Amino acid sequence: MIRDSILKVISEETGGDIYSTGRYCIDDFSDAQMRARNVSSRKINFKKRGETRNTTEYVNLKPAAEQLSTENESFFSYFLDGSRHVYKIADVGYDSTVYPIVAGQIGVGFCARENKVMSAGKCVMKNYIVLPAAADKDGRSKDPFKKLLSRVQDYCAKLPLGICFDEILRYSVGKEEDALTKATALIQDKMIQSELATVKALVEAEEPNDKKYLIKDGSLEYPRQSEKNQNSFSNILNHFKFVVGVSKSFNADLAEMSDKSRASSIIANLPLYSRTPAYRYAPERVGEEFAVWYVRIRETRLTQSPFDGVLKIEKVLWNEEEKRAGLDSDTINTLSASLINERNPCCYGSDTRWANHIYPVYITERYIKSHYLSPQVFTSIF
Repeated sequence: MIRDSILKVISEETGGDIYSTGRYCIDDFSDAQMRARNVSSRKINFKKRGETRNTTEYVNLKPAAEQLSTENESFFSYFLDGSRHVYKIADVGYDSTVYPIVAGQIGVGFCARENKVMSAGKCVMKNYIVLPAAADKDGRSKDPFKKLLSRVQDYCAKLPLGICFDEILRYSVGKEEDALTKATALIQDKMIQSELATVKALVEAEEPNDKKYLIKDGSLEYPRQSEKNQNSFSNILNHFKFVVGVSKSFNADLAEMSDKSRASSIIANLPLYSRTPAYRYAPERVGEEFAVWYVRIRETRLTQSPFDGVLKIEKVLWNEEEKRAGLDSDTINTLSASLINERNPCCYGSDTRWANHIYPVYITERYIKSHYLSPQVFTSIF
């Protein structure tokens, strides 16, 4: 008999047979993580230039960075990050088929900086349970797990942790699809929706401008959503006028030039404090155009890989002029030089990705992660 628990509630409400298994973090397994994240396994085709000047060589930004440093000026005032922790909890059987039960936490928040002082902004934390579609007995209800969620909330109210679950999601898989990947992707989608809502709220409240940009940690390549979704990327594109995406991790082998050559050698040979030309990129799954370029902020002799110390920068081409001519080259130089100056203080020893970190984003990451329950505590709730 299953002890009084969330798993028991799930079994009673859905008629499933619960099988206890080892509980673990799915994000620790690279295959599931790579497939479920936004763009990490998708080809990037750079077909046209993405800036106003016909730049074909590396651009040395050291003089511009030194000038900004002398003026004690940074063009970044807001720093936003989103993350998720996803866990395999147990297995459940329906009609002689066994499926995984998955649960996860997402966290999205931002920090602001004014007069060199960092302050914590709003942090949104949400929790989800993901069940197979087979747990929905009739398959016709728009909210099949309403009663189940209510019972789960009642159970959680008895715990001393103050935790609640925001929604119970359902995944469906075909014969060749991986259930853990599909379940993880659902939680990833919830994180994306929360990021977009947070960007919209932050921009409307704080009003970033050309002297106070927002850095979003990671890619801006949000997948296309329904036009009915008011917070979809396309519907709030004007909110990204002063937002740049800064990725610490990227697969350089996926970037391909117009002549079909790999961009990896261009990125690997990027000199210190320099940037590549900006390339135009239009991912089909997003439906918008971006200017994409790379900046080296660390010396290769200090790192383990030629791609350590390189940041991938994205800026959406948000109006017709930018879509026609590309992003202003002077703006790209100013933003890149300002990013170089953000490389210190360094978080060396505190994070394996230290060479690709800029410190305000590192602080924002730590701020959000401080709100998570530990893996042991979160999985023990079930």
